[in-house]
Amino acid sequence: RRSRKDPTEPLVLLEIWTLTVYSFAVQFWVCPVDVARLSLPWLIPGFIGLTLLWRKGWQLIARRMKLGKVLPMFILIYALAASAEAEEKSRYHLFNPVPQEKLRELSTDRPDKTESPFSVDAGRFQVETDLISFFTEAKRTTFLLNNMNAKVGITSSIDLQMIFETFKIQNLDENDSKSTRRGIGDTTLRVKYNLVGNDEGEFGFGLMPFVKLPTASRDLGNRKFEGGLALPFSQELGLNFDLGWMIQWNYQKNEQSSEYHNRYASMAALSREIGIKDLSMYLEFFNQFSEGPGSSWLVTADGGFTYLFSPNLQFDIGANIGITAPADDLNLFSGVSFRL
Repeated sequence: RRSRKDPTEPLVLLEIWTLTVYSFAVQFWVCPVDVARLSLPWLIPGFIGLTLLWRKGWQLIARRMKLGKVLPMFILIYALAASAEAEEKSRYHLFNPVPQEKLRELSTDRPDKTESPFSVDAGRFQVETDLISFFTEAKRTTFLLNNMNAKVGITSSIDLQMIFETFKIQNLDENDSKSTRRGIGDTTLRVKYNLVGNDEGEFGFGLMPFVKLPTASRDLGNRKFEGGLALPFSQELGLNFDLGWMIQWNYQKNEQSSEYHNRYASMAALSREIGIKDLSMYLEFFNQFSEGPGSSWLVTADGGFTYLFSPNLQFDIGANIGITAPADDLNLFSGVSFRL
């Protein structure tokens, strides 16, 4: 009897192909001519990926180890590569802030879903918020007011973040019955650790573990603790183009049972300044797959604009459009980010 094909196999194959190509691409973007500058640690993931593809090892991983074991393997390899290029620790910290003249260029985790690998400067505070965000699908509309991410730089490479939904309004239209729910949403705590690129270079990479606290009002959350890990990357491509890419793993409560399941997401955003000084545009592709009962494939196409009003203040506006059925049909938002 033929065995049923594991639905995660295509994602495993795509993940290994992506990491393999990216491993080699990083090297030849950074040093396309000077072979002496090639860094062996950054090439190791590429050679491992080629071996898995050549020997069809991705099929074994998909069937036996599952997708959740692929990412930790590459995380370890990239972390070792990053440690080989780590800079000396800065003397600045939470209680000895970086002076204004030495601040890095403002880097935010919004408005796209692809997070930045760069941390907030030590001793500095940064706030990024959706002033208003609107979601709509067939039987539900949701408004978020002041969906805020408050950050503080702890060291030159680590920041702490708290994301909270200040106020949420959800309108439901199910079985000819309409209802409205109002209240606060859940809170998420994150730690971002930049391994490469905070202060120099064209490439950036970071680790960002997170945990969700069930603080939502009744009927606006599942009242369960959840968590995961995000791996944000960034690369300057030349001609004022920047590429952001992120892999994310979530361990979350299943909506149709009492069990927890894995959810995997990958996303990429391409951005560029578009003629007017400090005005940029981005386009993004978001892909998410869930395991367990009621598993779904969620895809969105996203885009928007950012305007850097000053070195410490940025405005943005954007839209996310659902491609597959499980995604929200449309998400419109506008927000602001500022640093203190």
